Amino acid sequence: KSKWEEKGLHTIVVGGNKLSRGLTLEGLTVSYYLRSSNMYDTLMQMGRWFGYRKDYLDLCRIYSTNEIFNNFGLIATAEKDLREQFDTMMLSGKTPRDFGLYVLQSPGNLVVTNRGKSRHSIDLNISFGGSGPEITQFIPSQRAHNWNVLEKFIDQMDKQGTRHSIHPNLHWKHVPKDLVASFFKDYAVHGDQIQVINALHQFISKQDHGLIDEWDVVCVKLKSKKSLLKRDIGGYEWNAVKRAAKSYDANKMAIKRIGAPTDELLDFTDGEKQNIRAALKAEGRKSLTGAFIRNERPSNRGLLLLYMIASENGEHPYGTCKDTTAFSDIPYYGFLASFPSNGDFKTTRIRANTKYMEHG
Repeated sequence: KSKWEEKGLHTIVVGGNKLSRGLTLEGLTVSYYLRSSNMYDTLMQMGRWFGYRKDYLDLCRIYSTNEIFNNFGLIATAEKDLREQFDTMMLSGKTPRDFGLYVLQSPGNLVVTNRGKSRHSIDLNISFGGSGPEITQFIPSQRAHNWNVLEKFIDQMDKQGTRHSIHPNLHWKHVPKDLVASFFKDYAVHGDQIQVINALHQFISKQDHGLIDEWDVVCVKLKSKKSLLKRDIGGYEWNAVKRAAKSYDANKMAIKRIGAPTDELLDFTDGEKQNIRAALKAEGRKSLTGAFIRNERPSNRGLLLLYMIASENGEHPYGTCKDTTAFSDIPYYGFLASFPSNGDFKTTRIRANTKYMEHG
């Protein structure tokens, strides 16, 4: 036997296309991933070879650029949205042959795929109906501005809406859609999600009477009493939820997800919840999804879920932020907007397949 067969072989593997397209290297622990692409599908294929096995995460490291990490975050958001469309398609009893599917476009230079592969798709405006867009990327320097925007929003809701409860969550009902649209317009978001929030403002403002006229707005509190962060907002106490940062520097703080699917039930009455459980049982399903809940949401009512974010010592899923005060001082907060599936809605820029043009 050779020495490497007895003791193992330590190697540094350098390559281009061969390494970036699905090659599996047994025992791979450290990857330097520097070769980028401006296409979703290419990046996802190039990303396959740096995976890790369960129980070996502490041995695996990936070194890359901020641009590549951010691009994978954008792709993950688009993939989540597409998976929810599959769920909605299944609920409607349709197949891809008669159900319009789309992939969210990046606001930057990323494209879904090359022109040849996308010849059966087109850029167009679509509806937010049945979707649950989240704001999960933040500008550190805009925390004070966004906190002021929230205080103004709460003051307006106290005057024009109905404060439903302060326990277990801060909850307002019958909030006019104009207030919600203005909140979206004033909120300062990171450039990677600027098109989303601009489209949200335009989409809500354009709707006809009877569609998402009124909103429920909920400041979601951590259910445990051991909240890492508590703040007074508009005279109310608000407990932060814990979320790990996937990236943090002077220009950007980002998390993976902000809401939980069952949070989208917070504005439903007991009777509406019973109807949803009955529909869930009739479908033979065991767990609720956001898409399922939105399919049961009344067309005249939207839901805005606000989350203040805390993270223990700036904790990070693959390391620790150098700035351990990242989540103190003025907190970050983001949101999830839940839109009903049923309604004649419009507007946001995406790349869609030809079936979406026929049936969307």
